Amino acid sequence: MELNLDKIEYGINDNITSIDYDKFKCIENSMAITPYFGIGGEFQNSTILHYPHLANKKRITYPIYLIKCLFGLKKYFSTIVVSCQNQKDFNDLLNIRNIFNIDFEILMLKTESQFLPIDTLISIQNRQNINQYNYIYYTECDQIPFINTDLALNAIDKNTVLVPHRLVRKFINEDITPKQFVTNATAKFDNNIYFVCCLHYAISMDNNFTIHTDEGGAYGAAYLCTTDCFKDVNYIHSKSCPCEYASHSVFQSDKIMIKTKNIYDAFTVHLSGINEHLKLNNLDIIDYPNLW
Repeated sequence: MELNLDKIEYGINDNITSIDYDKFKCIENSMAITPYFGIGGEFQNSTILHYPHLANKKRITYPIYLIKCLFGLKKYFSTIVVSCQNQKDFNDLLNIRNIFNIDFEILMLKTESQFLPIDTLISIQNRQNINQYNYIYYTECDQIPFINTDLALNAIDKNTVLVPHRLVRKFINEDITPKQFVTNATAKFDNNIYFVCCLHYAISMDNNFTIHTDEGGAYGAAYLCTTDCFKDVNYIHSKSCPCEYASHSVFQSDKIMIKTKNIYDAFTVHLSGINEHLKLNNLDIIDYPNLW
């Protein structure tokens, strides 16, 4: 796609500061997919081995992030699939499903932990009954979705994918510099200030959407697409950022990646994103249970 320099903008409307929750409705014949990295997998264990100070945080907070994610997903999607790749995580998911009475399918795959997101998506692509769904939503399991349903469904098609904005809570020291993919742009939600991640320059599509033509700007660790679009994606096993390629593969399949100009029309709250922010202040998430 040719970049029109006259139409480049950051892609958000700074004048909109309120959320119309009536526009957030359930999507019929839809499936939400999320891979669960619990503490039973080698991917999480290798992370803890290299960063031992994260051990308690991961053991305590990751199941809580998933539970919050699931309660968010059930508001929008008629079917939820949570994948895992080891028996301990499978057992934890069974307990979560029973204790919190959340209806979701548990998909256990024999794969390397780092490739769980990609192999989950490939597995579902190959299901014989995939055509019974009209829409597919993918997300990492530490994000709560908020989607203006009608606006989103009218914008996506076989070649167009909606990527929600990714919000990370701003905390304690307002002068610190955010790290990877986090911009200085902020949004207010739930009486708190959040950084807006992956807010790169974009091309204006219409009054409601911008088109993101670089991989970083097209990333949000979540996306909503039609099933025809989903089936058309070539999901790539990459040694570089293997988890993120669940999203990057869509961009590299020449799909048009769009975000809303009004942040509050499609965004996620990235729960674990605050961990990095706290670490910059020499704080630990386990000391702030109200943020879990």
